[in-house]
Amino acid sequence: MRQKTIENYKLFRKLIDNSYSGIYLLNESFEIIYRRLLTEELGVVEASSKQKHSIKTLTHPDDLEKVIALLSEIIKSPGNSSACVFRSKNHTGDFIWLRCTFSNMLNDPEVNAIVCNFLDINKDKLEHENITKSENFIRTITDNLPALIAYWNADLVCMFANKPYLEWFEMAAGKMIGINKLELLGQKEFDLHRAHIEEVLNGIPQRFERTFYKPTGDKLFTLTQYLPDEHAGVIKGFYSLIYDVTEVKKLEILLNKATKLARMGSWEFILKDNSMFWSDSAKEIHEVEPDFQPTMETCIDFYKDGKDRELIKAKIKSLIEYGEPFNEDLRILTFNGNYKWIRVIGESEFVNFKCARAYGSFQDINTQKISEIETLKAYEEKNIILESIGDAFFAVDRNWIISYWNKTSENVFFKNRDEVLGRNLWEILSDDVGSKSYNEYHRALETNRASHFEDYYILFNKWYEISAYPSTSGLSVYLKDVTIRKLSDLKLKSLNDSLQIKSRALAMSNAELEQFAFVASHDLQEPLRMVASFMTLLDQKYGNLLDAKGKQYIQFAVDGAKRMRNIILDLLDFSRIGRTSENNEDVDVTHIIEDILVLFRKQIDEQNAQIIFKCLPIIKSAKVQVRQVFQNLIGNALKYQQNFTQPKIEVSAEDIGVHWKFAIKDNGIGIDPEHFEKIFTIFQRLHNHTEYTGTGMGLAITKKIVESLGGDIWVHSSEGEGSTFYFTISK
Repeated sequence: MRQKTIENYKLFRKLIDNSYSGIYLLNESFEIIYRRLLTEELGVVEASSKQKHSIKTLTHPDDLEKVIALLSEIIKSPGNSSACVFRSKNHTGDFIWLRCTFSNMLNDPEVNAIVCNFLDINKDKLEHENITKSENFIRTITDNLPALIAYWNADLVCMFANKPYLEWFEMAAGKMIGINKLELLGQKEFDLHRAHIEEVLNGIPQRFERTFYKPTGDKLFTLTQYLPDEHAGVIKGFYSLIYDVTEVKKLEILLNKATKLARMGSWEFILKDNSMFWSDSAKEIHEVEPDFQPTMETCIDFYKDGKDRELIKAKIKSLIEYGEPFNEDLRILTFNGNYKWIRVIGESEFVNFKCARAYGSFQDINTQKISEIETLKAYEEKNIILESIGDAFFAVDRNWIISYWNKTSENVFFKNRDEVLGRNLWEILSDDVGSKSYNEYHRALETNRASHFEDYYILFNKWYEISAYPSTSGLSVYLKDVTIRKLSDLKLKSLNDSLQIKSRALAMSNAELEQFAFVASHDLQEPLRMVASFMTLLDQKYGNLLDAKGKQYIQFAVDGAKRMRNIILDLLDFSRIGRTSENNEDVDVTHIIEDILVLFRKQIDEQNAQIIFKCLPIIKSAKVQVRQVFQNLIGNALKYQQNFTQPKIEVSAEDIGVHWKFAIKDNGIGIDPEHFEKIFTIFQRLHNHTEYTGTGMGLAITKKIVESLGGDIWVHSSEGEGSTFYFTISK
């Protein structure tokens, strides 16, 4: 008995020693009757555990059917063996991969079991799966890239090719892998690539373009890159990347054509050797010969002497020193003596914080610029007319979107221009929907016939004589205040109602002042226009009968009427200050100054005035009123100058807590300190109107606006030494 036990132990020891990871012994029901596990992953178990297991409970559900089928076949044939790979639980309950060999030794009296001898291949299996996933991932990426990708070893044998590469050469992967590049391209095409191949095998990356022709005759442009594969100083091969750049090339061709049609040329300045380059189109714009060699100095000399030349000098200096790009419309004098507007753009390229290269473009915009100037001039003339008429005027398109809104309309409807432009009329005048005006406006637009009518605006307690003129683009509307006439009619009908209206008007100072403003705007200006018109007619018809004194009297009368009209208009503006509601908004004072400089451009150019301003804040205030303050003060600074003196005006700002303090300094004629209070009083002038034009109300209006904005205004000056006007505006 002892001898038999020893022999059995030797047999089991032999079985175990010949296994790598462990052994299971199974009975006919595939239950585990013995197991020995030797790896860390499996754990170590030396004898049969008290807990019963079977191959069914340890095998992964997805592999169980396969394992049971295999065991079912083995059990039919004693002595038979068969192997398979499957997943089984380890001692922690996790599944690992095993390679098992099952042997039917049930008929062997010394064993009487199915022997499962297995190896732990979990690590190898997972590594293989990861490699497979990685290869599939790389293949998926390269097959979907918009490029032909291949790898060639140093013997020019293809080791890899992605799907687009195979499709290009119409070759299967099995045939492509292992093919020689000469065999693939053919001798003629290979010779075109030979120099690039030799260079890349010497470790030098290659980049070149090739043009092919399709059977249809269409061109196909390609860009090829050869990238060396270097390991430890040895070139193992190279990567070949081919891109279809046909669409890019077509766009380049279109761009060149568009550049030529747009009359646009390029320029480049290399600072290292002070070399300047102009494209052919740039030379055409400047009307020079094709062999003309520009320099930075000759380039600048083409710009019109004066403002244009000084500006381009300053822009180029800032570009090179600080990298500040520019985009300017300037005038040049071409080689053939023609003045021309061009748009010049400049960019820079810095290396180690120093400009190495400046470049940009020229564009001939002469026709466009002249057209813009003429259009702007026509627009300004129309705008002056529409803003100078005493009637309210606005325009809408056929969708009732407001496109124009003059100043009188602002006063009539208490809506600022910036507030209404681009918005629907009936959104602004929502209370008028369904009114007589609403119906007449729609009738005029629908019938394409002008409509003339009167309407009473309850909200404003005003009568208006209205004319609506349709056009293909929309509707133009004029409103004339006829309240006084209508009120006179009502007085005749009902004296009592008239007295009540007057009583309420007298009780409300705001209504009184507003009524006065409209009277001044319409009834007082009409006689003045009549006086000026008839005196002009008198001069035209009987001027040859009058002596110089008589003509002078006529001129005095006309000039007096005009000045009286300006006084009335200023008085009207003065009375309206603080009576029209304007919402506070973010006001960029820099933009305000820039707009005012455009308004005074002619005067600034004539006087060669210098306006200096920087670091001006963005404030929360009423934009129109802030603009009026700066416009009045800058206008005065330009006006009150000594003859033959170049005006110099400086605008600055200081944060003083709850207010912004602004200063406008000039080098003009100055003011005697004894007149500091007088100049802010209405109708007070220090000079004869023949010396300096004006009505004596500008500073009074300015003072009233500043005070309505919660600020104060004062002046520091000495006669003959210029003035500095200070004012504050609440934040």
